[in-house]
Amino acid sequence: MVQLVLAVHAVLLMAVTPPLVFLEPDDMEQAEGVRVASRLPESKTTLIPADPKRPSLWYSPVASLAADNAVYVWYQRVEKDQPDYSDQRTLCLGMIQNDQWAVPSVHDGSPPWGGPNNIVMRRSPHTPTWGGFNVFQIIPHQGRYHMVYWDQPAEGEAGAMHAVSPDGITWTTDPPEALFTEHNDAFTIMRVGDEFLLYQTVLQDWPDKPFADNLPGKRRVQALRTSKDLIHWTAQEIVLAPDEHDKDRTEFYYLRPFAYFGGYAALLMKYYADPGTPGKHSTLTETELLVSDDARQWRRPFRETNLGFWTMSQPFAGANRSLCFPAFEGGAMVLHQYGHTRLTCVTAEDEGSFVTPAIDLSEVDLVMDADTREGSIEVELLNEDGTPAAGFYPTIYEDLFEESIVLAWDNFDASEVPMTRCRLRFTLNNATLYSIRNFGQ
Repeated sequence: MVQLVLAVHAVLLMAVTPPLVFLEPDDMEQAEGVRVASRLPESKTTLIPADPKRPSLWYSPVASLAADNAVYVWYQRVEKDQPDYSDQRTLCLGMIQNDQWAVPSVHDGSPPWGGPNNIVMRRSPHTPTWGGFNVFQIIPHQGRYHMVYWDQPAEGEAGAMHAVSPDGITWTTDPPEALFTEHNDAFTIMRVGDEFLLYQTVLQDWPDKPFADNLPGKRRVQALRTSKDLIHWTAQEIVLAPDEHDKDRTEFYYLRPFAYFGGYAALLMKYYADPGTPGKHSTLTETELLVSDDARQWRRPFRETNLGFWTMSQPFAGANRSLCFPAFEGGAMVLHQYGHTRLTCVTAEDEGSFVTPAIDLSEVDLVMDADTREGSIEVELLNEDGTPAAGFYPTIYEDLFEESIVLAWDNFDASEVPMTRCRLRFTLNNATLYSIRNFGQ
């Protein structure tokens, strides 16, 4: 049977001097004819396929952590046709090691559906007053795994519960009562510094709701709670709601924040009531990429792009440093993957240019992640004040699609030029630039 050794979760895509990625137009100066865009996943792998013979069975990832040279993925297994109530919703553990998905055995015997027994938690035996056994936000804290999840305590209303574990397998609920009990079992948690931020759905009155679903007259928006210990939480504060630029029936159902290159990004699930199924919960959703400096105030530079997936789980760095999002899809569990720095990009269909902020030079090569297979990128070396560096002519890069293209001018790479800080002018012609960074980042 597998045993997890608690390890600090690898901070996703962070470095002492973060690479320069492009999350919004303000990341560029003197920009003309270029745009910053969010991107769709580059590839998708099925971790657990759907079973067409069992339509009531589905899998949904809820948390992921790096430990023991593997990535462990906790997921919810739901099969409402199971005769035993405790088997209908279970929290299970899987792992990705050497780029392969596996289901470890963590207990003796087999579950009713066969195979290794990878169940790490079962729902409360008590009938829930509201909501179900779900959410499962798992975070290392003070030498143990901590989990905040939704379930039914022995007494009182269903709500957010707290459990601890030495290994991510054996969980003890502590305290026994719910931490909070509002009828909003939709939340995610992220640690920022010494504080935990919990984003949770709140229902606002909406008497003119265009179409009635399972919550007529109500609109879902996002509120923030904070905590120092994952047990005691502040009251909700509404921080994110649709505005006049959104479709008139938009609601904000979930927010999945994560650290990203010195700042933060988030997946926002936008929900729409379906006029074709009045009075019922809709399946119409889109996913928008948000950005933030502090994980509290969010900006929305990519409103028009639907990423096409959403997940409860935090992303992780996978094989070849890919950026991986485990997600639910039609009953199956899949893995969406991006290149290391390719969540967003700067692109120009014709010719466009921009100047970077000041960049610190070091003894390590300066590289770019770019796609010039159908065009070109010209890179000009500038002094820190933005004037052209004397004696260095622009270099043109063509027919390349690489993560680490070394930047050089007249046979001098960036580590050899006589300055400690510089700027770069990029001229793109039918090309895409993903990032600029020191080699190895």
